[in-house]
Amino acid sequence: MLILDKRNRLFGKIHVLFIAIPTLVFLSVLAFVFLFGRPGLYLTVRIKAGPGNWWWVTPRPPDWYTSSITVGDFETDSLGRTIARIEDVRVYESGGVNKDVYLRAKLKVSYNPLNKKYKYKGQPVQIGSPITLELSKTLLSGNIIDMEGENVPYVDDILVEKLVAVRIVNAWDWEYDAIQIGEKMTDGAGNIIAEIMSKSLAPPSFSSARILRRELRLLTNPSQYDVTVLLKVKARKVGEIFVFREEQHLKVGKSLWAFFPSYDIADVPIIAISDPQIAP
Repeated sequence: MLILDKRNRLFGKIHVLFIAIPTLVFLSVLAFVFLFGRPGLYLTVRIKAGPGNWWWVTPRPPDWYTSSITVGDFETDSLGRTIARIEDVRVYESGGVNKDVYLRAKLKVSYNPLNKKYKYKGQPVQIGSPITLELSKTLLSGNIIDMEGENVPYVDDILVEKLVAVRIVNAWDWEYDAIQIGEKMTDGAGNIIAEIMSKSLAPPSFSSARILRRELRLLTNPSQYDVTVLLKVKARKVGEIFVFREEQHLKVGKSLWAFFPSYDIADVPIIAISDPQIAP
């Protein structure tokens, strides 16, 4: 007995399309629910603001751009529903008109259980991937640097205080005078992340060499010194490493960048690190 007759009817009674079409619709709905049927799924991510991909050498955002990014700003979809919200913004001085900007955002994402990956506006949400948020007054571009989990409440970073000593070699006397004990550096949100605790002078460790009258002589400038500055900084512990200003690893021998109102400590080697109870 034939299942389909010449008119494509099952057992000569029901046309195959009456079964095929509802079946296809049901399977499509089932597949959609399976792949995208997790309503209200939000993912918190950290973003470093800047154009392009992370492996490109791109300029830091300027003042006028960073000042437009505010906590609580959001992006909506075509129906006016909020799909992204800024929860935290950290703006760090970099010694010029451009800034280092890091922020947290909560994204409304879809999740594919087959490959266990998230998407935001159809684009992958992964560490290292670029992302664009169309906020109320700012087109924010950046790269995702961390993913903090699904539907998690915002919790501020736990910071640890450290005493860090740096040495500025062959500094001029006017540089020493410009370093003000008690000056503070903030993260742009009003939180103090570094403070100058003390400073001291020592004879310069480097001298220029010249040959005078067939003799090699080391010459020093009486206006130059080696300056040691003691800072109290707040750092985030990542594994066994303490991280200052989001990306600076605190280690003896590494360079430190800390920018204060009267003086910028830029690319200066760290000579000692200790806890606040035990000064170096």
